[in-house]
Amino acid sequence: MRDHKTMMNLIIDVAKQDKRIRAVALNGSRVDPCAKKDRFQDYDITYYVDDFNAFPKDTKWIDVFGKRIAMQTRDDQLFIPDDTNDPNWYIYLMLFEDGTRIDLSIVGIDRMEADAYHGDGFFRLLLDKDSRLKNVPPIHDHAFHVKKPDESLYDAAVTECLWLIPSVGKGIERQEYPYAMEMLKLVRDTLRAMCNWAIGIEYDFKINVGMFSKRFKTLLKKEWHEAYLKTYPLATRESVYQAINVLLFTFKEVATYVASELNYTYDDKTHENVSNYIQTLEKQGYYSKA
Repeated sequence: MRDHKTMMNLIIDVAKQDKRIRAVALNGSRVDPCAKKDRFQDYDITYYVDDFNAFPKDTKWIDVFGKRIAMQTRDDQLFIPDDTNDPNWYIYLMLFEDGTRIDLSIVGIDRMEADAYHGDGFFRLLLDKDSRLKNVPPIHDHAFHVKKPDESLYDAAVTECLWLIPSVGKGIERQEYPYAMEMLKLVRDTLRAMCNWAIGIEYDFKINVGMFSKRFKTLLKKEWHEAYLKTYPLATRESVYQAINVLLFTFKEVATYVASELNYTYDDKTHENVSNYIQTLEKQGYYSKA
């Protein structure tokens, strides 16, 4: 795998030699001071260009970055479509033989100021041929901080969790495991949100937990983190019920903590009703014995 200096020199040299590329910025985890530094970090690069329409039509020029083993472009993002609706943005997601990955965005030069001054805060200017930018703001992650929930959002998360868990049980008893596992994911999302808020409280809502809360290991209370991981079960009756029970118990613990800190109220009665329902379903195995 090529080292950071080698890659930076390559990325900047390519831009210097192409007259259409007027500026280069580094984004993403390599700008984030809190991100884990390892060899798996992508190079999130933006080339700001003055001839945008020429780039999507030409894919040979990116061969200069190395031999690829896989690539996806904006044209290929049909299974999970992008929602940017920006006609002057294109992307090449490239994985190379040595394991290096570049997520290369091509953007019209007119958008550079907005990205620098009003973007997500992860913007480091590497090259500016025309000296367009002055006093680029310092790196910050404010856009990714956990947001404090109002009471209606908190209540909605509790309702969502307790309403969906019985559907997981139904899927198990019917032996419809794809359905059960998808429902479990939706329930886990409510636990993840509650854990995010618990972390936010500890850091006065000035904390970034990372994409998909990947920083739980270092930010979340140890026992809650260990319990959270147990909500990823195998698709078997016993494993899924174990995950449900852990999730229910942990959700109430975390949600009660969040409620006490924010002066909200947890729905203990519904929680008890749902817990009893799940316990009865697990013991009786109604559908599986029918």
